[in-house]
Amino acid sequence: MFLCRERGGTLDKGWEVMDVGFFDREKLPPLSKERITRGQIGLFYEFLEHPERETVFD
Repeated sequence: MFLCRERGGTLDKGWEVMDVGFFDREKLPPLSKERITRGQIGLFYEFLEHPERETVFD
């Protein structure tokens, strides 16, 4: 995962993505669990709240 900032443009789906959008973290659409889990998304938010955490490699 990468922390990014929106700078303009549009969100476009690609060959491997059915749809794109922005979602509240408590109202996520169904996830592709082979690619990402709710636990991994939770970890992402932990890093946002505690940037001093040590990097995690998978």
